Amino acid sequence: MAATATLKGHVLVGPDLDVVTETGKQLLDLPERQLTVDLSHAEDTVDIAGIQWLVTIYRSAKNRGKQLSFAGISQPQRNALKISGFESIIDD
Repeated sequence: MAATATLKGHVLVGPDLDVVTETGKQLLDLPERQLTVDLSHAEDTVDIAGIQWLVTIYRSAKNRGKQLSFAGISQPQRNALKISGFESIIDD
């Protein structure tokens, strides 16, 4: 089975990451091995804290023996990951 967390209306910037962080923790605590974070309804804006969150949840899932993918990544989010050198966490 797979589990998905959808970030609706959230902005991946430092001050707004509290709710997103809690959602990520809940997703990681699920028993499913296949996890997806759906960003299609999140705001396009992402800063270094948002990039750090994406990388952290990706690595946390991997360390727990789970596979995490990101769905609905916007071009601005993709560009931010590419510029910061973390584009490899995105499954194409």
